[in-house]
Amino acid sequence: MDFDDHIEVFNAAVLTHDWSAFVGRFTDDAVVEFVGPPAGPFAGREAIAGAYEQSPPDDTIEPIGLPTVELEELVVPYRWVSTGASGTMRFTERGDKISRLVITFDTT
Repeated sequence: MDFDDHIEVFNAAVLTHDWSAFVGRFTDDAVVEFVGPPAGPFAGREAIAGAYEQSPPDDTIEPIGLPTVELEELVVPYRWVSTGASGTMRFTERGDKISRLVITFDTT
């Protein structure tokens, strides 16, 4: 997985409010889970699209540190550009698509 590309597509969606390219990165049956905020999980590409369209993030992200691989997951540390709040994204892939994404928000 090219996590830099994922972040670029995410950030473009935040700025343009067009989530189609971002959502297109997921399998039809993908799951997006959040650890921290009271949201989700969202199962299926349609539910993921709806979640991001109804409650879109208002900040972009950037990677911090180096990604690691844990079992079948690519773990990417990130931070929100405006606030500096950080977390991790855990990607599971099937083929060239994301089948599961777990987004964790660090508590401070």
